[in-house]
Amino acid sequence: MPDGVLFLPVTPFAPDGGLDPRTLDTPVRAGVTAGAGAVLPGCGTGEFRALSPREHSDVARTAATAADGAVPVYAGVGGALPTAVALAEAARDNGADGLLLLPPYLVKAGVRLRGLDVGAVRAPLSDPTREDLDELSVLMERGLELVRNA
Repeated sequence: MPDGVLFLPVTPFAPDGGLDPRTLDTPVRAGVTAGAGAVLPGCGTGEFRALSPREHSDVARTAATAADGAVPVYAGVGGALPTAVALAEAARDNGADGLLLLPPYLVKAGVRLRGLDVGAVRAPLSDPTREDLDELSVLMERGLELVRNA
């Protein structure tokens, strides 16, 4: 278990809306230097749902490189099970030490991400269905298996 504050850097985006991974390096290094117990990039500050799979990999790789083994890096995974598994595998391959599993019901309908309207997404915030919980359970088991086998 990490010792210290869990550091969740905000993922920087360029003026054109694309990811700016080079700018992520500086705050991650600063957070580690300041005593963070772990780095959780691209997930807990809300931008996870706005990242493409390639951007997700870039964020994990950039954070892992910047942390340089000083503290663990936990990448966020979530969404549909095949997507979450692919993101978990990519995070592992790009240097992440573990995963932050984001439940599917944390997406609020009516949200705009990087100019895209995701209002049609059905994902309850406070009243997950049995199917939501079953999907989350499978996702968590598969994510833990990936980390154990890394």
